[in-house]
Amino acid sequence: MAEHLLIPKRLARRFPWIKTAALKLEVRLVRILIAALRSLSEERALRLAHQVVKTIGPVLPMWNRVLRNQAIAFPELSRAARRQLRRDTFGWLGTAVAELVLADRIWAERQTRCEVDVSPKIHALRERKRPIVFVTAHVGAWQYCNLIGPALDLPISTLYAVESNPYFADLMLSLRNRLGVRWVSNHGGIKTLMGELRSGHSVGLACDTRMDQGEELSFFDVPAMSNTVPARLALKHGCELVPIRVQRLPATRFRIVLEDPVTPDPDVEGPAEQARDMTQRVLQRFEEWIREDPAQWMCLARRWPKSIDKQFKTD
Repeated sequence: MAEHLLIPKRLARRFPWIKTAALKLEVRLVRILIAALRSLSEERALRLAHQVVKTIGPVLPMWNRVLRNQAIAFPELSRAARRQLRRDTFGWLGTAVAELVLADRIWAERQTRCEVDVSPKIHALRERKRPIVFVTAHVGAWQYCNLIGPALDLPISTLYAVESNPYFADLMLSLRNRLGVRWVSNHGGIKTLMGELRSGHSVGLACDTRMDQGEELSFFDVPAMSNTVPARLALKHGCELVPIRVQRLPATRFRIVLEDPVTPDPDVEGPAEQARDMTQRVLQRFEEWIREDPAQWMCLARRWPKSIDKQFKTD
């Protein structure tokens, strides 16, 4: 989430007291939104959030960023199609907000709202001897990937980015805790995840975003700094690397899909190159998911290098 939504960055930097007041006001507004959504049925809450965020999208700081990311990923689309795609994306962003707010209610009604589709090739689920490294992208109802933990009685630790607005921290963590997994701050880095795996906990990461300390791989046929940590963890600890996604279904239902594991290619030598190869194949899976419904990809920050990004203008 952006550090400040109500005031321009330059103004916030020049007048810190205004920034502090704006951050506190943002949290109050979010609490009001949460209360409003929880007063409605699941169906009405998701529809309302979808429409509200779609409407206010142009005033949010990510408005132009989303358009540039989509222009790079989908150069074949016309200008008008991209503008419509952006509007639709902000609608789904609103849906994602409501889904997090209502996660406990969705889980309570899981018999009618959730289904699980597990690849038979995931041996660790049958053997129960090794943890799993789960990877996902910000596509569809990605936050509900965590429900696989309580659904299959798996201890899972999920990495999350600490909010840049410090007043959001406790609020967001309280919402995430409704998803039934242990949350691990990204401040601990790879060492924290290694400790979780050694303790027998599976780990989960959303890794479709830019990682400046990552490695350059291809994403939508464009070079992009990408996160090879999940593949490196899987190789080092002998774990399966499993892509997981959650598809939105009609009538406020969800399908959690655990796909075939991404395994090391025996023709690729050395763990470093194997990690690169495995990560590239994970990114290809993500591309397939995104192309199925581009509007449901929540890429809200710059994904590609500035040298590429600046070539795309917004309107």
